[in-house]
Amino acid sequence: MTIIKKNYLVIIGLPIQILFLSVPNYAQGEPIYSSFDIRFEEGLRCYNSAKFNIAMGIFTKLSSEYPTCSKCNYYAGKSTGKLASQANWFKAAELARKTLKFFQKAYLLNPNDYEITRDLAEYYITAPKFLGGNQKKGGALKKRALKLKKP
Repeated sequence: MTIIKKNYLVIIGLPIQILFLSVPNYAQGEPIYSSFDIRFEEGLRCYNSAKFNIAMGIFTKLSSEYPTCSKCNYYAGKSTGKLASQANWFKAAELARKTLKFFQKAYLLNPNDYEITRDLAEYYITAPKFLGGNQKKGGALKKRALKLKKP
């Protein structure tokens, strides 16, 4: 009976030992870079380089793959908004509606983010009514954004 118990411990103990010996390096304090991180950073580089079409594509895809990512939706909205400001009137109207949807979703996901709240407020204040503009909503969000900004 004692022999069976020892074999049983060896069989159980070996996988546990292997598990702990194969701890990846990132568990020891190194940063973890996932595909998400790489694509998000690439989107930011494109946005900051005024490559708004590419940035919009990256952030739109990220926001559909990671629907709870407020910053993905936020930057998809910012990129789309930049494209709208450069487009002809008909295309601008279509892009403006997309911008609003991205900003609204980002705000629903993270209503305590200063930048998201500020930019949604700005959209409501500056956009015409037929594109979702709303002075009352914009004013209320602007006050909220100012409260969020204070340290």
